[in-house]
Amino acid sequence: MSAAKVVFIKDWEPKPVEWIWPGWLARGKLTILGGNAGTGKSTLTQAIAAIVTKGEVWPDSPKSPEDAVRRAEQGYFIGWDGEDDLSDTTGPRFLACGGDREYYLPLGAEDGGEPRPFNPRDDIPKVREAAKEYGSKLSVLSISPLVALRQSQVKDDNTGVRQDLRPLVELAEELNVAVIGIHHLSKGTQGRDPLERLTGSLAFGAVSRGAMIAVMSGDQSKARLVRVKNSLGIAGGGIDYTIEPHEITNNKGEKIATSRIRWGKPIAGSAESLIAEIDGSGKSGRKDGELERAMNFLGSVLSGGPMTRKQVIKLAEQQNPQIKVHTLDRAADELRVTKASGGWALRAIPPAMPEAAE
Repeated sequence: MSAAKVVFIKDWEPKPVEWIWPGWLARGKLTILGGNAGTGKSTLTQAIAAIVTKGEVWPDSPKSPEDAVRRAEQGYFIGWDGEDDLSDTTGPRFLACGGDREYYLPLGAEDGGEPRPFNPRDDIPKVREAAKEYGSKLSVLSISPLVALRQSQVKDDNTGVRQDLRPLVELAEELNVAVIGIHHLSKGTQGRDPLERLTGSLAFGAVSRGAMIAVMSGDQSKARLVRVKNSLGIAGGGIDYTIEPHEITNNKGEKIATSRIRWGKPIAGSAESLIAEIDGSGKSGRKDGELERAMNFLGSVLSGGPMTRKQVIKLAEQQNPQIKVHTLDRAADELRVTKASGGWALRAIPPAMPEAAE
């Protein structure tokens, strides 16, 4: 085996993050959009697609004239939906949200057949081939459901999840597109750390560079999209939204009932507090800011594999000196990190929490 190539700092050039949606959605990275059934994950995806394909203003853009308006650069959106039909579900929602169909490429149902889940082995070449036509104007690829990429036979194996998601992560880097993975939340996880709520394994949250969760109140009167992870910037913050009925007309003049997103105001605050305000998870699951910061840091550094406690502490001293050693130990307990002789390692959410149905 050939020796690894050594890159000296003098030969290395830093580069800025290329944001599609500043602070939320970055080119070349995987971002998860999670939520329980009924929170509007699919409609939210179509709302994002509409903003991208029309080059519209993002919902958290500053309203004051002295701040720069954050507007999407118009680009192409590839949507792979393995669950919902294009003609009567995702397509009408996209049009109801105001999208430009000339910039939208739906995949997942071939030759008018039923939608099918994304299979990396067969479908990454198809996405790569489709992307050739659009080049740098291709902005976003959405995959629903993300769990369909799971190939390992071990339900909650973190290593297996990282391996399963790796081809999609590499595709995002290769095409320099933002990838949105639509994911479910596990039942019975209200009040837990937001990233722990993602169905299956902690590795889903660890592998992604960003994650947002859609939450809705029990009476469906309030809904909020919350940024629960941002490895490229600051986590926290959210945007209120409502799902409202809407009607569109097709080329035959037929009326089609569908739904669309009406964005509300952006809200500042920690991810846990913003979620608790909506779903009523209350104080039992809310961590103080220092612990939350330590948990986010620990989940990120262990996503690449085991590390000794000494290595973790050294990294914290270099990258996040405000995190204390005893807080790292508390974070390890909260994340249920395994502490074997090989070092600290992430482990799965207990399998007693079944996967949520859509």
